[in-house]
Amino acid sequence: MRRTIGSAARGGRRDGFTLVETLVALAVVAAVAVALQRGVVSARSALARAEALLEAEAVARDVLENRLDALAPGVGIRRGDDRGLVVTVTSEALDLPLPPPGPPDPAQGPAQAPGREAGRPPAPGQAPVQVAAGAPQQAGEGAPGEAAADAALGRFTPLRVTIQVEPAIGPPLVVETLHAAAAP
Repeated sequence: MRRTIGSAARGGRRDGFTLVETLVALAVVAAVAVALQRGVVSARSALARAEALLEAEAVARDVLENRLDALAPGVGIRRGDDRGLVVTVTSEALDLPLPPPGPPDPAQGPAQAPGREAGRPPAPGQAPVQVAAGAPQQAGEGAPGEAAADAALGRFTPLRVTIQVEPAIGPPLVVETLHAAAAP
Protein backbone atom coordinates (compact mmCIF):
# COMPACT_ATOMS: atom_id res chain seq x y z
CA MET A 1 0.00 0.00 0.00
CA ARG A 2 1.22 3.42 -0.84
CA ARG A 3 1.42 6.24 1.69
CA THR A 4 0.97 9.84 0.67
CA ILE A 5 1.00 12.99 2.66
CA GLY A 6 -2.42 13.67 4.00
CA SER A 7 -3.80 10.20 3.26
CA ALA A 8 -5.41 8.09 5.94
CA ALA A 9 -3.21 5.46 7.53
CA ARG A 10 -3.94 2.52 9.73
CA GLY A 11 -5.39 3.44 13.09
CA GLY A 12 -6.83 6.79 11.96
CA ARG A 13 -3.43 8.51 12.00
CA ARG A 14 -2.56 11.05 9.30
CA ASP A 15 0.88 11.84 8.00
CA GLY A 16 1.91 15.48 7.36
CA PHE A 17 1.33 18.82 9.07
CA THR A 18 -1.88 20.37 10.19
CA LEU A 19 -2.78 23.90 9.25
CA VAL A 20 -2.15 25.12 12.82
CA GLU A 21 1.35 23.59 12.89
CA THR A 22 2.16 25.21 9.56
CA LEU A 23 0.97 28.63 10.78
CA VAL A 24 3.01 28.33 14.00
CA ALA A 25 6.13 27.42 12.00
CA LEU A 26 5.59 30.39 9.68
CA ALA A 27 5.15 32.73 12.69
CA VAL A 28 8.43 31.52 14.22
CA VAL A 29 10.27 31.96 10.91
CA ALA A 30 8.79 35.47 10.51
CA ALA A 31 9.86 36.46 14.05
CA VAL A 32 13.41 35.26 13.41
CA ALA A 33 13.50 37.11 10.06
CA VAL A 34 12.33 40.37 11.71
CA ALA A 35 14.99 40.03 14.44
CA LEU A 36 17.69 39.40 11.84
CA GLN A 37 16.54 42.34 9.74
CA ARG A 38 16.62 44.68 12.77
CA GLY A 39 20.13 43.48 13.59
CA VAL A 40 21.32 44.12 10.05
CA VAL A 41 19.72 47.58 9.96
CA SER A 42 21.23 48.59 13.31
CA ALA A 43 24.65 47.25 12.26
CA ARG A 44 24.50 49.26 9.03
CA SER A 45 23.49 52.45 10.86
CA ALA A 46 26.29 51.91 13.42
CA LEU A 47 28.75 51.46 10.54
CA ALA A 48 27.48 54.64 8.88
CA ARG A 49 27.88 56.58 12.18
CA ALA A 50 31.41 55.19 12.61
CA GLU A 51 32.37 56.18 9.06
CA ALA A 52 30.95 59.68 9.58
CA LEU A 53 32.88 60.01 12.85
CA LEU A 54 36.10 58.89 11.14
CA GLU A 55 35.58 61.49 8.42
CA ALA A 56 34.96 64.17 11.08
CA GLU A 57 38.10 63.04 12.91
CA ALA A 58 40.16 63.29 9.71
CA VAL A 59 38.90 66.86 9.16
CA ALA A 60 39.67 67.84 12.78
CA ARG A 61 43.14 66.30 12.55
CA ASP A 62 43.79 68.20 9.30
CA VAL A 63 42.75 71.46 10.96
CA LEU A 64 44.98 70.76 13.98
CA GLU A 65 48.04 69.75 12.01
CA ASN A 66 47.89 72.01 8.96
CA ARG A 67 45.52 74.95 9.34
CA LEU A 68 45.31 75.90 13.01
CA ASP A 69 47.46 79.04 12.61
CA ALA A 70 45.23 80.28 9.78
CA LEU A 71 41.92 79.42 11.50
CA ALA A 72 42.86 80.51 15.03
CA PRO A 73 45.14 83.55 14.65
CA GLY A 74 43.42 85.27 17.56
CA VAL A 75 40.25 85.37 19.63
CA GLY A 76 37.04 84.70 17.72
CA ILE A 77 34.81 82.19 15.98
CA ARG A 78 35.38 80.98 12.45
CA ARG A 79 33.05 78.69 10.50
CA GLY A 80 33.71 76.86 7.30
CA ASP A 81 32.91 73.85 5.18
CA ASP A 82 35.44 71.07 4.67
CA ARG A 83 34.68 67.88 2.72
CA GLY A 84 30.98 68.61 3.11
CA LEU A 85 31.20 68.92 6.92
CA VAL A 86 30.59 72.08 8.94
CA VAL A 87 33.70 73.10 10.90
CA THR A 88 33.58 75.68 13.70
CA VAL A 89 36.83 76.90 15.29
CA THR A 90 36.40 78.92 18.50
CA SER A 91 39.40 80.68 20.08
CA GLU A 92 39.32 82.34 23.47
CA ALA A 93 42.18 83.97 25.33
CA LEU A 94 43.42 82.34 28.50
CA ASP A 95 44.31 84.48 31.48
CA LEU A 96 47.54 82.79 32.51
CA PRO A 97 50.05 84.41 34.85
CA LEU A 98 53.01 84.73 32.49
CA PRO A 99 56.27 86.43 33.43
CA PRO A 100 57.04 89.66 31.61
CA PRO A 101 59.32 89.43 28.58
CA GLY A 102 62.94 90.40 28.92
CA PRO A 103 65.75 89.61 31.32
CA PRO A 104 64.92 88.48 34.87
CA ASP A 105 64.56 91.07 37.61
CA PRO A 106 67.91 91.34 39.48
CA ALA A 107 66.05 92.05 42.74
CA GLN A 108 64.56 88.53 42.65
CA GLY A 109 67.95 86.80 42.75
CA PRO A 110 69.09 83.93 40.57
CA ALA A 111 66.60 82.31 38.24
CA GLN A 112 65.37 78.85 39.16
CA ALA A 113 64.55 76.02 36.79
CA PRO A 114 60.79 75.54 36.32
CA GLY A 115 59.21 73.29 38.92
CA ARG A 116 62.07 73.62 41.41
CA GLU A 117 61.59 75.43 44.68
CA ALA A 118 64.28 77.80 45.94
CA GLY A 119 66.68 76.15 48.34
CA ARG A 120 65.58 72.65 47.39
CA PRO A 121 68.31 70.30 46.14
CA PRO A 122 68.00 68.91 42.63
CA ALA A 123 66.55 65.46 42.08
CA PRO A 124 69.05 62.57 41.81
CA GLY A 125 70.72 62.62 38.41
CA GLN A 126 69.67 66.22 37.78
CA ALA A 127 72.32 68.91 37.65
CA PRO A 128 71.72 72.08 39.62
CA VAL A 129 70.52 74.87 37.33
CA GLN A 130 70.96 78.49 38.27
CA VAL A 131 71.60 81.42 36.00
CA ALA A 132 72.92 84.70 37.31
CA ALA A 133 70.36 87.46 37.09
CA GLY A 134 70.64 89.44 33.89
CA ALA A 135 73.26 87.08 32.42
CA PRO A 136 72.45 85.87 28.93
CA GLN A 137 71.75 82.16 28.76
CA GLN A 138 73.86 80.21 26.33
CA ALA A 139 72.58 77.31 24.27
CA GLY A 140 72.96 74.08 26.22
CA GLU A 141 72.71 75.76 29.62
CA GLY A 142 69.71 75.28 31.89
CA ALA A 143 66.61 73.36 30.98
CA PRO A 144 66.22 72.55 27.25
CA GLY A 145 64.47 75.36 25.41
CA GLU A 146 64.13 77.47 28.56
CA ALA A 147 65.65 80.59 26.99
CA ALA A 148 63.55 80.26 23.85
CA ALA A 149 60.42 79.73 25.92
CA ASP A 150 61.18 82.76 28.09
CA ALA A 151 61.78 84.89 25.02
CA ALA A 152 58.59 83.69 23.37
CA LEU A 153 56.32 84.23 26.37
CA GLY A 154 56.02 87.95 25.80
CA ARG A 155 55.29 87.65 22.09
CA PHE A 156 52.50 85.08 22.19
CA THR A 157 49.00 84.94 23.59
CA PRO A 158 47.79 81.60 24.97
CA LEU A 159 44.45 80.53 23.47
CA ARG A 160 42.00 77.73 24.20
CA VAL A 161 40.93 76.48 20.78
CA THR A 162 37.82 74.35 20.31
CA ILE A 163 37.32 72.63 16.97
CA GLN A 164 33.82 71.31 16.35
CA VAL A 165 33.12 69.16 13.30
CA GLU A 166 29.53 68.17 12.57
CA PRO A 167 29.38 64.78 10.85
CA ALA A 168 26.53 63.84 8.54
CA ILE A 169 25.21 61.35 11.13
CA GLY A 170 25.47 61.52 14.90
CA PRO A 171 26.64 64.10 17.43
CA PRO A 172 29.37 66.63 16.62
CA LEU A 173 33.02 65.83 17.26
CA VAL A 174 34.61 68.36 19.65
CA VAL A 175 38.39 68.72 20.06
CA GLU A 176 40.01 71.15 22.52
CA THR A 177 43.63 72.24 22.50
CA LEU A 178 45.86 75.04 23.66
CA HIS A 179 47.50 77.23 21.05
CA ALA A 180 50.02 80.04 21.22
CA ALA A 181 48.98 82.79 18.83
CA ALA A 182 51.20 85.71 17.90
CA ALA A 183 50.40 88.71 20.08
CA PRO A 184 49.03 91.72 18.21
